Amino acid sequence: MNSKILKVAELSCNSSSRFRKIYDLGGQVLATNSAPTIFHLANQVNSETEDLTTHKFSIVNTSTGTYNDTKLTNDYISIIPLTLNLQNKAKATGLIGVHAISHIASDPTPAFLKSNGINSVPVSVAYGFTASGYGFVGDMGYGYVHEFVKSSMAGKVVRFRGGYGSVWEKISESVEMKVVCNARVVMVRRDGDGVCVEVEVGEKEGVEFEFDKVIVSGSFALGRGKVYRSPLETKEEFVNEAMDLSDLEKELFSKVETIDYYTTVLKIDGLDHIPVGFYYFEEFMDDPNTIGNPVAMQRFYSDTNIFLFWSYGNSVDIVGETVIQLAVDAVTRMGGKVKKVILQRRFKYFPHVNSQEMKDGFYEKLENQLQGQKNTYYVGGLMAFELTERNASYAFDLVLKHFGSDNAEPSFPYVKVQNS
Repeated sequence: MNSKILKVAELSCNSSSRFRKIYDLGGQVLATNSAPTIFHLANQVNSETEDLTTHKFSIVNTSTGTYNDTKLTNDYISIIPLTLNLQNKAKATGLIGVHAISHIASDPTPAFLKSNGINSVPVSVAYGFTASGYGFVGDMGYGYVHEFVKSSMAGKVVRFRGGYGSVWEKISESVEMKVVCNARVVMVRRDGDGVCVEVEVGEKEGVEFEFDKVIVSGSFALGRGKVYRSPLETKEEFVNEAMDLSDLEKELFSKVETIDYYTTVLKIDGLDHIPVGFYYFEEFMDDPNTIGNPVAMQRFYSDTNIFLFWSYGNSVDIVGETVIQLAVDAVTRMGGKVKKVILQRRFKYFPHVNSQEMKDGFYEKLENQLQGQKNTYYVGGLMAFELTERNASYAFDLVLKHFGSDNAEPSFPYVKVQNS
């Protein structure tokens, strides 16, 4: 068997083309001085960016349809000293991903900030965090908020021309390996000799690939686990139908929650007064009882009446059609009229653990016991935080940590083994 490594990946930063224009349905905004890894990759494939500094970041009132600009710059400046201090402490640990900050900022966000002399999360930071699909800030350990802030605070705001999807396409075409897209992983079998992955590709079933090691990305390994703010309690043993999990994998992944997160695209008349930009719905930002209502809205282009809405579900009684209706209701209150539902996408988003699990050493076990077990390595939002820069940076760090070598000639086995 040749030495091969497979990355099983899921992407939420995809793009959609509607009416000859590109709309990013998930991640899209980048701060030029806060995303060095992503810009390095983009430069390798000659991807260009477009300026978003003229786009508004505002709070909209659904009762009147009026809006007020946020104090974006001032809000982020106010939290920079704390962010830089935490960044230096995390770097000094020599650890990677969320693991590096988990020992330092595991307390719930309100308590952590008060202990550092800050009464509350600045509005633009809190609303940006929640609108981006990371939950209500009061529910999260501050380590996650820190990861969000440090990738958002420095540089001009831009997005990729042609959408994020165009960047992934260019990267997949540039690498010297076969990239299999639009495939469903049916089964992952792992033993001491390697890994066998069975996939469905189009109409072809039972296509098998053999590898020495597998790198798993996204929420694939989490199966049907816990959902954030869901009324459904998960009491059964954690199961992943596509991959036979070890006891340690079951233990760790059973603690993880994902967010039921929606992008809904609507064609609307009557909101011509809304300029291009991002708009936060203040009344739905702080109260978990309002889940299902849109937390944010975006107008991409001034010459179309297409708007994007982002919302949370709970995987039980607040799901697709309910989420759409609540968005339509918000539009109606603002004085608009929905002419057509263009599409809706549902994401199993932002795998995370609660503050206590973070404090109790979840990430210590994840990095020091799980990585490499059963010829398997994990990258993605759980390890790195659900942002493209954090994910890309972590992926580089993980490969360097476990596969890198300073020797000119490769040694065997090629995976580094740490002495206990």
